[in-house]
Amino acid sequence: MCTLCQALDPNSTSSDTHTSGNLETGDIAVSGGKQVYDYDQIADYLIDGFWGDFGTVSRHFDVQTGDTLTYNVTKLTSYGAETARDAFEAWSAVSGLNFVETTETQADFRFDDTSSGAYASSPVSGGHILYSNINIHSSWANYGDYYLQTFMHEIGHALGLGHTGDYNGSADYDRDAGYANDSWQTSVMSYFSQSENSWTDATHMYLATLQLGDIAAIQELYGTPTNVRVGDTTYGDNTDLTQFGMDLAGTHAVAIVDSDGEDTIDLGSRFYNQTLSLVEETYSDLNGRVGNFSIGRNTVIENAITGNGDDYIIGNDANNILSSGGGDDVIFGEGGDDTLIGGAGADALTGGTGADLFVYDAVADAGDTITDFSLAQGDKIDVSDLLSAIGYAGSDPIAEGVFTLESTSGGALLMLNHGGNQIELAVLEGLTPNADMNAILDIEGTGVDPDTGDDSGDEGGDTGGATGDDVYVIGADFGDNWTLAAGTIEDTDGGTDTLDISAVNTPTFVSLKSGVRGKIDGKALYIASGTTIENLIFGSGKDKGFGNEADNSISGNAGNDQLYGGAGNDTVDGGDAHDCLYGEDGNDTLLAGAGNDKAYGGNGDDVIDGGAGNDKIYGGAGNDVIDGGAGNDKIYGDEGDNQIDAGEGTNSVYADGGDDIITSGSGADTIKAGAGNNTVDAGDGINKIDTLGGDDTIVAGSGKDKINAGAGDDVIDAGDGDNQITATSGNNAITAGRGRDTIRVGAGDDVIDAGDGDNKIVAGDGVNSITSGSGKDKITTGRNNDVINAGSGNNQITDTGGINEIVTGAGHDTIKTDAGADYIDVGDGTNKITDKGGDNIIEAGSGTDKITTGSGADQINAGAGNNKISAGEGDNIITTGDGVDSISAGSGDDVINAGDGNNTIQSGNGADQVTTGAGIDKIDTSMGNDIISSGGGIDTVRAGAGDDVVDAGDANDKVYADDGNDVVDGGAGNDKLYGGKGDDTIHGGDGIDKIYGDDGDDTLEGGAGNDDIRGGIGADVVDGGDGDDDIRGEAGNDILNGGAGRDELQGNSNDDILNGGAGIDELNGGAGADIFVFSSIAEAGDTVEDFSLDDGDLLDITGILAEMNTDLTTALSTGLIALEGVRNSSWLVADHDGDTGTDALQLVFLERISADDGLTEDFFTF
Repeated sequence: MCTLCQALDPNSTSSDTHTSGNLETGDIAVSGGKQVYDYDQIADYLIDGFWGDFGTVSRHFDVQTGDTLTYNVTKLTSYGAETARDAFEAWSAVSGLNFVETTETQADFRFDDTSSGAYASSPVSGGHILYSNINIHSSWANYGDYYLQTFMHEIGHALGLGHTGDYNGSADYDRDAGYANDSWQTSVMSYFSQSENSWTDATHMYLATLQLGDIAAIQELYGTPTNVRVGDTTYGDNTDLTQFGMDLAGTHAVAIVDSDGEDTIDLGSRFYNQTLSLVEETYSDLNGRVGNFSIGRNTVIENAITGNGDDYIIGNDANNILSSGGGDDVIFGEGGDDTLIGGAGADALTGGTGADLFVYDAVADAGDTITDFSLAQGDKIDVSDLLSAIGYAGSDPIAEGVFTLESTSGGALLMLNHGGNQIELAVLEGLTPNADMNAILDIEGTGVDPDTGDDSGDEGGDTGGATGDDVYVIGADFGDNWTLAAGTIEDTDGGTDTLDISAVNTPTFVSLKSGVRGKIDGKALYIASGTTIENLIFGSGKDKGFGNEADNSISGNAGNDQLYGGAGNDTVDGGDAHDCLYGEDGNDTLLAGAGNDKAYGGNGDDVIDGGAGNDKIYGGAGNDVIDGGAGNDKIYGDEGDNQIDAGEGTNSVYADGGDDIITSGSGADTIKAGAGNNTVDAGDGINKIDTLGGDDTIVAGSGKDKINAGAGDDVIDAGDGDNQITATSGNNAITAGRGRDTIRVGAGDDVIDAGDGDNKIVAGDGVNSITSGSGKDKITTGRNNDVINAGSGNNQITDTGGINEIVTGAGHDTIKTDAGADYIDVGDGTNKITDKGGDNIIEAGSGTDKITTGSGADQINAGAGNNKISAGEGDNIITTGDGVDSISAGSGDDVINAGDGNNTIQSGNGADQVTTGAGIDKIDTSMGNDIISSGGGIDTVRAGAGDDVVDAGDANDKVYADDGNDVVDGGAGNDKLYGGKGDDTIHGGDGIDKIYGDDGDDTLEGGAGNDDIRGGIGADVVDGGDGDDDIRGEAGNDILNGGAGRDELQGNSNDDILNGGAGIDELNGGAGADIFVFSSIAEAGDTVEDFSLDDGDLLDITGILAEMNTDLTTALSTGLIALEGVRNSSWLVADHDGDTGTDALQLVFLERISADDGLTEDFFTF
C-alpha cells in the first residue's frame, strides 16, 4: 500500500508522506535551465515517472473509458459528500469513466474524514488497483474553494496518478520542480500554484476542473472518451451544464473535454478584453485573468461568442462561427469554412484557409479590415441583415450603388452608400477595386448566426414612436406582417416606453442599447441612436435580453431566459422556467419566478427573489435583499450589508464581508457569512453555519446544527438538537437547547448556556460563564477566571487555570482544576474533584466523593457519604458528614472534622485539629502540635511528632501520641494509649485501659477500670485511679499511685516512689532506692515484694503516723509500730489504738524481711 497526500495544513510547514501541496502564493525564483514539458511528457510522469522515482510500481484500475467505478461517501459530512460528487463529475467529464455512488462498503473508492490531513491509499496487485481509500479531514471544508481541488487531487491518486514532480510532503519550486511549467495551470496533481511558478504568467486561481496534463494522463490510462457531452453544448452564458465552472464565470481555472456536437463558448454578456482560443491544448485569457481556460485534447469546439471588449479570437480547423460583439476585435478563423462576425468596432478579421463568410448586420459593424479575403477560396461577405437594418427596399443593391469598391493601400475598400453618406464598411486586403461585387457579396443571407441558427431576414422600415409613454407591440403574426421588428425603433421624445413581444414564443435576442442588433425569430431589430426604451416584455420562448442605462423593467415570462438589466435601477422578472438574470449596475430588482434559476445582482443595492425552484443567486457588490423562495437554493451575498432569506428547502448561503442578515427555513442549510457583523436565523433543520468574523448573532433552530462563528463577539442560539458550535475568538454568548451539543470557544470572555443534553464544551483562556442542564456534560476551560454551573448530570469538568466558580447538581461529577483559588460545589452524587493548587472552597454534597487538592489553604465540605479527600499542602479546613471517609492533608495547619462514620485521616505535618464523630476512625496527624478529638467510636489515633492534644472519646480506642509533649484522654472504653517520646500527660478514663508512657517524663492516669499502665523511660508520674490496676514504672525515677482497687505496682529500675492507694496492693520497687508510701491506715494490707535496706528502699508512713497522732521515734520506742514475723517475712504492724494488745493492724507485708532483724528508723523516710 502506498499512502498519499498525508495531513497537509495550508497554514503550517509540517508535512508527512505524500501531501497535496500548499496554498502559499508567494513568488519563488526559478532555477535556470528547466525544460518545458509538453502534455505527453507531463502525462508520462504522472503515470510512470513519479512512481518510479519513489521506487514503486505504476497502477490503474482494470477498466477503460465508458466503464463504471463505484464510490461510498456515507462517512463524510453532507458538504464533504457533495464535494466528492462534484470532484467525480469533474473526473468523469474528462475521462469518460462513469462513477456511481453506492452505500456498499466494498466500493472502488471508500471515503472517510476522521484522520488528520488528506491522503489516498490503494492496494495494488500486478499493477492493478484493487480499491482505494481516501481520507480528507472534515476541517478541510474551512479552506473554501481549495476543498474541491483537494478532492480532485486525491481522486487523481486513487485513479493511479502521482505528483507532477519528484517531491512529496513539501516542495520548493526552484529546488524540486523537474520542469518549468509544473504548476496548477497544467495539473491538479502539482504542488505549485500559478504564482509560485514564476515561469508562467498565469493568474493565481483555484481549479474548477482537471487541467491539460491531467486530461492527457487520464486518457492515456483509460482511453479517449467518446461519451462526454455528445450533444450541442454551450459553455459560459446560458449554459445548461450543472458541473461547477461551466458558466466560465472567471473565478476558477477551467479546462473542458467534449466528445461531439456543435458546441459554443458564449461570453456575449462579458465586457472584458477576452483572448479566446478554440485550439486544443492552448490557453485562453478570460474575464480579466490570464491563462485560466483551455480545451483538452481530442475536443473540438465549433463556435465562439464574445462581448463588448477588445477581443482576440482564434478558431480551429472546424467550420467555426466566431462572433466578437462590440469593441475593436481580432479574429482568426484558421482552417475550415468559417463565419466571422466582428460586430461593432474596428475589427481585424482573418478567415484562414477555407471558404469563409464575413457577416455585417448593422452600420455600426463598419470599419473592419479583412486581412485575407480570397475569392479563389470562396470567401463572401453577408450583408443581408445590414440591408434590412438600413431599410433598403430595392432589388439590386450592387447595381444601385449601395455597395462599391474603392482603391486603398494594400487592397480594396468596400463602401456602403446610405442616406447620402459614404461609409467605409471594410478594407479587403489583397483584393483589387475591380473585383466582381456579385462574387464578394451575399445579399440573400445564406450564412448562419450562432445566436439563432438562421441569419435570414425580411425587409422593413424604421419605426418612430409617438409622444409620451409608447408601447411597441409585436404580435404573434409578425412574421407575415414584418413592420416594427423589421428595422429600427426610433423614439427620442422621452416618456417611459415599452417593447412588448410577449406574443412571440420563439427564441429571441433583444438589446435595449442603441446600435446593438437584436433578433426576433431571425428578424433584425435595432434601437436607434438617442432612443431609450425602458421596458421589455418577452414571450414564452428561450429569450436573451439586455437593458440599457435607463431604469429598465424586463420580463421574461415563460421560457428559459437570459436577461441583463445593464446600468440603471432595473426590474428583471424571469417568469417561469429556468432563467439567468443579471442586474448588473444600479439598484436592481430581480424576480426569478418558478424554475431552477440563476440570478446575479451585480453592482448596486439589489432586491432578488428566487421564487420556487432550485436557484443560484449572486448578490454582487452592494447592500442586497435576497429571498431564495421555495427550493434548494445556493445564494451568494458577496460584498455589502445583505439581507438574505433563503426560504424553505436545503439551501447554501455564502455572504462576504458585510453586515449581513441571513434567514432560512426548516431545511438542512449551509450558511457562510463572512467577516462582518452578521445576523443569522437558520430555522429548524440540520444546518451548517460558518461566519468568518465580526460580531455575529446566530439563531439555528431545533435541528442538528454545526456552527463556526469565527472571530468577533458573537451571540449564538443553537436551539434544540445535537449541535456543534465553534466560536474561535471574541466575547461570545452561546445558548443551546436540549440535545447533545459540542461547543468550542476561543480566548474571549464567553457566556455559554448549553441546555439539557450530554454536552461537550471547550472554552479558551477567557473569563467564561458556562451553564449546562441535566445532561452528562464534558466541560474544559482555559487559564482564566471561569464560572461554571454544570447542572444535575454526570459531568466532567476540566479548568486549566484561573480563579473559578464551579457548581454542579446531583450527578456523578468529575472535576479537574488548576492552581487557582477555586469555589466548587458539586452537590449530591458520587463526585471526583482534582484541584492542582490554590486556596479552594469545595462543597461536595451527600454523595461518595473523591476530592484531591494541591498546595493551598483549602476549605472542603464533603457532606455525608463515603468520601476520599486528599488536600495537599496548606492550612486546610476539611469537613465531612456521616459516612466512611478517607481524608489526607499535606503539610500545613489543618482543621479536619470528619463527622460520624468509620473514617481514615492522614493530616501531614503541621499544627492540625482533627475531630471525628461516632465511628471507627483511623487518624494519623504526622508531625506538628495537633489537637485531636476522635469521637465515640473504636478509634486508632497516631498523633505523630509534636505536642499533641488527643481526646479519644468513648469506646475502645488506640492512641499513639508519638514524639512530643502530648496530652491524651482515652475517655470511656478499653483504650490503648501510647505516649511515645516526650513528657506526655495521658488519662485513660473509664474502662480497662492500657497506657504506655514510653520515653519522657510522663504523667499517666488510668482512671476508672482495671488498667495496665507502663511508664516507660523517664521520670513518670502514674495514677492508676479506680480499679485493679497493673502499673509499671519501668526505667526512670517514677512516682506510682495505684489508687482505689487491688493494684500491682512495679517500679522497675531507678529510684521510684510507689503508693498503692486504697485496696490491697502489691508493690515491687525493682532496682534502685525506692520509697513505698502508705498514706492512711485505711489503705493497710499492701505487700512490698522486694523491700531492701541494702538497695536503699524506704517506707513512708508519715500519713499513718499522723492519723496515730505520733511520730516515728515515739512509735518505734513505744512499740506502736513493729515487725511481726511470718516465716522469713514480716508484717509491719501498728498498734494504732495504743493498747499494745492483740488488735495490732497489719499495715504492710514485707517479703523476705525478717522480724528478727529488728525495726529501726533506717526503714523509714521522714
